[in-house]
Amino acid sequence: MCLIVLAWRSRPGLPLAVAANRDEWRDRPAETAHWWPDHPELLAGRDLQAGGTWMGVTRNSRFAAVTNFRDPAERRTTAKSRGALVTEFLLGSDSPARYLSNLAARSRDYNGFNLILGDGEMLFYYGSREGVPRAIEPGVHGLSNHTLDEPWPKVLRGNRAMEAALESKDPEPALFDMLSDAQGVSDEALPNTGVGIEWERRLASPLITGADYGTRASTVLTVGASGEAKFEERTRAADGSVSGVASHRFSLVACAWLLLGAVSMAHAQGSPFADHVCVRNLEKWVSFRDPDSVKVVSVSEGKPEVIDYANTRLVAVKFTVMVNSKNSQGGYTRPKAYECHTSEDRQRVLNYSPRND
Repeated sequence: MCLIVLAWRSRPGLPLAVAANRDEWRDRPAETAHWWPDHPELLAGRDLQAGGTWMGVTRNSRFAAVTNFRDPAERRTTAKSRGALVTEFLLGSDSPARYLSNLAARSRDYNGFNLILGDGEMLFYYGSREGVPRAIEPGVHGLSNHTLDEPWPKVLRGNRAMEAALESKDPEPALFDMLSDAQGVSDEALPNTGVGIEWERRLASPLITGADYGTRASTVLTVGASGEAKFEERTRAADGSVSGVASHRFSLVACAWLLLGAVSMAHAQGSPFADHVCVRNLEKWVSFRDPDSVKVVSVSEGKPEVIDYANTRLVAVKFTVMVNSKNSQGGYTRPKAYECHTSEDRQRVLNYSPRND
């Protein structure tokens, strides 16, 4: 992929929307998006040269996509195929955070890359140039051949188009319009990635045309809160016209997308948090002037992240706990935020600390 624009938890009822263009040499053989016969749970295109893929989704809510990090000076012909990272995650069982934590030690086996991974509950980004996994915050984000949200013209254009598309009941037509945009930009707005001015101009638009290299496929993926998904891939000819369409509608069998709606509803209705691991262990980690007056106002959804713990780095889950308690005058002040890290299975508290806003 050379452009990925996504909306993560940006609109009620639509946890995920992705619009992406795959740019590649036209003589590199590939299959269009299909359910793989050898892995029936996987929907993706297939690179017939190296065997991997550039973007895919599985029936159990796993999503992955990759872009190259553009730096011709560091390109190695002996490096492993980056598309293998996508299929490795999609066909595996590790959480995004755990997979990326393990990947960091071998990322140099590949030429520069950016990887976006999700499991229906969390969405993570890893760039080999940065070398640190990070959770993607809710909102609209863009990725090309630099780091996430680098303000290249095509990224900014894609983000604006995504924000506008989310105003429509069905964002797909507007997203394909954005992916079909072949308008260039001024030389002053171009990045300098080491490929020369002629290639910088050619690569600046979302849609790239040409007989030798260009946009091979445009894809839009949308996932609803109840787990219904639509994946449409449009194959592009050398002039940018659509030469084929592969459209798939299916339901995700895992309940992660349903859980998002359930969690939001529970918070809206003021559901108690007494059974939450961070609440059960609150007074073991935090002291209060009047423990009997403690009120837990809210507990955020957990966000996996890598932390230092007991002289090692491990995957934890971070919760923000909003707590109110009486002061020395016997009155309540405004709630105070605490960060609670738990084990990856969310069964054990690792640390607790006040959040300094």
